[in-house]
Amino acid sequence: MKKRFSMLLILIPLLACPGCAGKGSSILPMGAGSEPKTFCHVVSPPNPLLMGGWQIVYVRTTETGDSDANPVKYWLVKHGDQYALYFDRVTRGGKKRFMGWKDWTIYGDEISSDTGVRIFVENGAVYYSWQGQPPGKMKRIEK
Repeated sequence: MKKRFSMLLILIPLLACPGCAGKGSSILPMGAGSEPKTFCHVVSPPNPLLMGGWQIVYVRTTETGDSDANPVKYWLVKHGDQYALYFDRVTRGGKKRFMGWKDWTIYGDEISSDTGVRIFVENGAVYYSWQGQPPGKMKRIEK
């Protein structure tokens, strides 16, 4: 019961996202600032489907074999001739949060980090995975 309540506390803010980006929008969440501070490395331009805001509650397996629900959101925007990605991930029941502008690499249908994040397009859908764990299908963040 306590575990379900904790999960509910994580999901409510995720679903009630008032400052989210829509498809192709440059609207970012509160706290992102008005200008990107870091830009992605672009090997090939991103698949247009990756643009805008996307979210998932990704259930990963921890080092101890436990399940950990991670609300994950990202916004990919074009700023001039560069691409900027704002990332927000909550882990360990809210004890850790990773958020901010990222200098990840874009390979057309895939965005990846040096820490093991992989966001990719497959069969017209966007997926998220972390450190080689099974991917989860993301949902677009609507305005």
